[in-house]
Amino acid sequence: MVERFPFKMLAVMLISIIVLSACSAKTNRAGNNKENEAERASIRAIGEATGGKFIIKPVGQVSEAELGAPSCLGRETDIMWSGTFQVIWEPKGNEADRSILTFPDDFTIVQPDNYPTNMKRITLGDIEILIYSPHYTDCHALETYFFGTTGNQAFPISITFEDGQVQDKIGRSPIHEIQSIGDELVIQGGYSAGDDAVERYHFRYDSRMKTLILENIDNVNPNQPNIAIDE
Repeated sequence: MVERFPFKMLAVMLISIIVLSACSAKTNRAGNNKENEAERASIRAIGEATGGKFIIKPVGQVSEAELGAPSCLGRETDIMWSGTFQVIWEPKGNEADRSILTFPDDFTIVQPDNYPTNMKRITLGDIEILIYSPHYTDCHALETYFFGTTGNQAFPISITFEDGQVQDKIGRSPIHEIQSIGDELVIQGGYSAGDDAVERYHFRYDSRMKTLILENIDNVNPNQPNIAIDE
């Protein structure tokens, strides 16, 4: 006579398997959620655009510490991150994320808190320009980078000066906002104590070269406000 497997025991085994599977799935989800939360917490800046967004986040481990004392960089409780960071373009739709720029290994970011900063967006013709300064204040000039997007393209924007020199960033006044006036991007340069005048740059965007080309320079009082724009 063949001994039958007890039905109750079989039911208990099936229930145990289901419970263990559910617990395992829950653990995996919790682990993934923690990883996602950690990744989101590591984001230092976000630039929203029509076709997607730019994200600035670390590559690997970076150091994090309070400034510890007030300085040109900020207050003693402000946070400084040091290490390697990259700019990621996250397009809308089904396209894959991609890195468009990696900053130098000794790159530093200073913010008053842990929240990601929002990049300023300016539109010149068909291109959206996102503006990023890794430090929020300074005694002389804020190092500033530009990223562009049009259609499904996203890329860093260089700066071309009148002597043909090309740079990946510019130092700008900590107290004056970058403006778009007509088809120009107007940027007031940094200053030092005792300066009677500073340079105000007028740039035009070149879509073929993906660069801001210097058109002309005004010498202005460092405390003069931004150019008034007629609404």
